Amino acid sequence: MILPEPETYTDKKRAQAMTAALRILAYRPRSVNEIRLRLEKRFPHQAVQEVLERLQEISLLDDRAFAEFWRDNRERHRPRSASLIRRELRSFGITGELAEDAVRSVNDEKAAYRASKRFAFSARDSDFNIFRRKIAGRLYRRGFSSDIIHTTILHLWEGLKE
Repeated sequence: MILPEPETYTDKKRAQAMTAALRILAYRPRSVNEIRLRLEKRFPHQAVQEVLERLQEISLLDDRAFAEFWRDNRERHRPRSASLIRRELRSFGITGELAEDAVRSVNDEKAAYRASKRFAFSARDSDFNIFRRKIAGRLYRRGFSSDIIHTTILHLWEGLKE
């Protein structure tokens, strides 16, 4: 068996790593750290580094764009507090500054209302204490502060009783 030249071996691994990275990115945008962690399980560090640099050069990998995508996705589909979104972004390897920039536009009061609106409608026949407990638990798990939870509960309760 003839072994390939070391350079060819590197090119092959780099091409395989690029293919794997593109396959991962096909599902949704990812952070640089996410791709790095996934690729380093299977490919040499040098090949991974080169792939990451190339993907950043051609703008397929951008932490700022990923952070904005994640915030928009959360606001639209699964509202969370700014602090929880920031924490999620940090867990993806986004720097504190980028995470802070991404969540700057999040309005916790509106997000809390959207996060509990449909749920509140299904709990409308409960008495206030049960309603409050259900809504508070839901909003607490989504990272909202107690002040916002209290305000949201009162707003929803008044809206449902009118």
